[in-house]
Amino acid sequence: MARHQPSAIDRLGPQIVEWVGRRRSAGRTIDEILTELNALPELVEQQLEISRSSLGRHVKGLAEIGERMRRSREITESLARMGNRADNKMLRGTIEVLNTIVLETALALEEDEDGQVRPVALNPAQVKALSEATRALASAEKTDADREARIRAEAKAEATAEARKKLEAAGRSGELDPEALARAKRIMGY
Repeated sequence: MARHQPSAIDRLGPQIVEWVGRRRSAGRTIDEILTELNALPELVEQQLEISRSSLGRHVKGLAEIGERMRRSREITESLARMGNRADNKMLRGTIEVLNTIVLETALALEEDEDGQVRPVALNPAQVKALSEATRALASAEKTDADREARIRAEAKAEATAEARKKLEAAGRSGELDPEALARAKRIMGY
């Protein structure tokens, strides 16, 4: 794997990366962000100036990740809506899709401005979204397991009730003598 070399924006620290993300989320253009960024006292004091291309690549990466996450969310929501109408195979499929999306996002690589491959840098909002997706995945898996256990318990209760009904009917019809009926009930647990 290529070594991780932080981009010019990443080297400014997490507060600046988050600051850029907030500005972009607020609808600011790259030029507006660049003007504000290069006027920040921290950069002026260190005589640092970020290039438009560096900022553009950083913002483009954020946009691509955001777009992938939006598409993933739409796919997952669509599958979940379908899962409400289908059996638990659809729910399991949805869980698998979400699991794949979370894993691909966490392991994604991108090129920095020097052409070096590095892990995708996620801003706090993206990390929070991944965390929430992971929590939702775990919750969905538990809900699925609970649902399956409830279905098995209901099936067992129905089978037991049906067996009891047949046993009682056999006793009433004389197919089983009272002693055999009592023994069968004891064996069956009722």
